[in-house]
Amino acid sequence: MTLLWHRRRFIGTLLKVSAAVAAARCALLGVNASAADAARSLTSHEIETLRRVSFLFFPYPELGAAPYDRVVNGVSSAARSDADLRQMIGNGVERLDTVGDGEFLLLDESSQIEVLKQIEAAPFFAYTLQKTRDDLFNNPVVWAHIGYEGSSMEFGGYVNRGLNDIDWLDDE
Repeated sequence: MTLLWHRRRFIGTLLKVSAAVAAARCALLGVNASAADAARSLTSHEIETLRRVSFLFFPYPELGAAPYDRVVNGVSSAARSDADLRQMIGNGVERLDTVGDGEFLLLDESSQIEVLKQIEAAPFFAYTLQKTRDDLFNNPVVWAHIGYEGSSMEFGGYVNRGLNDIDWLDDE
């Protein structure tokens, strides 16, 4: 009986030690992973530049910053896991800062638009425009602002949901 009790105590202690070692290992790996994520995440300058670029693509000042923050968060999240995307964003922001007459964020709005016109063919421009379009217009807050009622599929489609409710068009 005593031998059985010692064996159980030994196995219990062994399980506790192995669990502690596993937890410590996970904690250390978690620290290393977050340090690697921090190295790949966007800088504050890149974030502010992306926010401004997305606003210039589709300016809705009355919506505030939240819809544009959503765009930037999506880009930032994607850049954490994609080194090529991260590099493209860094190079794109750097190009925005060098094409104009100074740092992009310090330029007036018309100069910023001119700088964007100069880089229209760049992959950075195309990616940022598409990501802004996707994230901004997949937001119910923006839908309400622009008068889009959302999908009609679950309500029988537009034929059964006011297809002919056009009050802004003459009856002619």
